[in-house]
Amino acid sequence: MRRVNYLIKKDFQLDVVFKFLVIALVNNAILYSAFYLFFKNFSKEALEMGIPKQHVFFLFIDQVQNDFNIFFFAALLTCTLFITISGIYISHKIAGPLYKIEKHMQECVESGDLSEINFRKGDYFNELEINYNKLIHSIKNKN
Repeated sequence: MRRVNYLIKKDFQLDVVFKFLVIALVNNAILYSAFYLFFKNFSKEALEMGIPKQHVFFLFIDQVQNDFNIFFFAALLTCTLFITISGIYISHKIAGPLYKIEKHMQECVESGDLSEINFRKGDYFNELEINYNKLIHSIKNKN
């Protein structure tokens, strides 16, 4: 069984994952803040309506908020893991072709032999492979 290295261009890929995580965390912070304000305003409205602070209603609100917090942070951890894995996988599909064409061009320079390149099935930038191979054919036909 062949082992796949998903971090081909580590700096690029980790940068992409980090940016995805920052976007997700900012989004979740905004969402959490909205729910926090909702619970706070809900309690404030109840006090203004004359419900005493010791009423079972406030115990209920506190319990619902605690349950929400547990669920929210469990979901946040799950999403963070999913975004990290997805980010590495997607960036691998971007970095792979770039890495391959970079290495292929170095090999062509070292060997002096111009040859076609083939990307893996499912990689992004198929048009780069096609256009590169057209360039190689064009150069070979001129010589």
